[in-house]
Amino acid sequence: MTNEDIRIDKGRFWNRKLAAIVSLIVVAVFIVSMTVPVEYIPFGGRYDKIKHALFFVVITLSFKSYLKTNIWLLGAGIAVFAALSEWMQQLIPHRSGNLEDLYADWIGIGLTCCVWQLGLWMSWFIRRAKK
Repeated sequence: MTNEDIRIDKGRFWNRKLAAIVSLIVVAVFIVSMTVPVEYIPFGGRYDKIKHALFFVVITLSFKSYLKTNIWLLGAGIAVFAALSEWMQQLIPHRSGNLEDLYADWIGIGLTCCVWQLGLWMSWFIRRAKK
């Protein structure tokens, strides 16, 4: 192993560590936001479903950036987390979970998984074409 290989590995280590920290911050913000009454959350109303989808795009990408797992397996796990979070909101005063929010969460997760998979296929085709 050369010094160049070691330097690349250290860079990957810190990138994964940073991604893990970002993921934990995103989850912490999510958990704290579940305790805030709905009327204090910005961008409600017509942008609510877009916010749900984009938030789960960020969660999926942040976890995928440091977890070396299949994107579909990760997406399934995050989809279960989304369902549990919508159910838990019904137990918190001044909050309400509903199916439309859950569908928006799942759309964000599904789109992220599809785009990630498409990127993998495209990179495979490009590598194959170069041979």
